[in-house]
Amino acid sequence: MRLPYENPRYGQCWGPRFSDGYQDERLFYYVNSILSYWYDAWSSGNLSSERLRGYSGLMFQSEVPRQYWDRFGPARRDLYGRRGKFFRLLDEQYRKAVAAGPALRLHEPLQEDHLREHAAGTRDPWRMLGVGVALGFVAAASSAAIMSAIYPRVRPRWPHRRSSGPSATVSVPGDSAMRI
Repeated sequence: MRLPYENPRYGQCWGPRFSDGYQDERLFYYVNSILSYWYDAWSSGNLSSERLRGYSGLMFQSEVPRQYWDRFGPARRDLYGRRGKFFRLLDEQYRKAVAAGPALRLHEPLQEDHLREHAAGTRDPWRMLGVGVALGFVAAASSAAIMSAIYPRVRPRWPHRRSSGPSATVSVPGDSAMRI
C-alpha cells in the first residue's frame, strides 16, 4: 500500500479525495498510518491510554490531523468494543485541542508541491541531460581532486636509479654497458 505515498496519482483509486484540493493527500495517508500504528501499540498493551492521550493531544495541535479527524473521526468514534474505545480517546483529545483555540501548526505545502507549481511544464529533457552530464563531470573532477589530496602521488620504482653512492658498470660481451 506504499503506492499512494510514492506516487499520489494512485490515490484516485481509493475514490474521492481525502484532503482538500490544495493539500497533498499523502499527508492524510500519513495521519492514518500514525493512527494505525498507535492502535496496534495500544491494543497490544505497548502504549498506555495516558501516553496515547499525550501523543494525540500534541498531534491535534496541528492543522492537518485536525482536518483529517474532522472528516473521518465521527464515523470512527461510534465503533464498538476496543476499537471504539481507542477512537473515543482520540476524539476526546481532538475536542480538547479544538476548544483550546486554532491549530498551532498550520498546513505547510510539501517542498515537492512548491517545486511542482513553479516548474510545471518547464522540463526540457535535453536540458536535463546536459545538466546531468555536467554534474557528472563536476563529481568526477571533485573525486579526483579529493583522492589526489588524500593519496599523494607515488613515483614508480622502476627503473630504479640511485642518485648517490657507488656505482659500477658491467660489460657483457656483445651487449652495451649497463650501470648498476
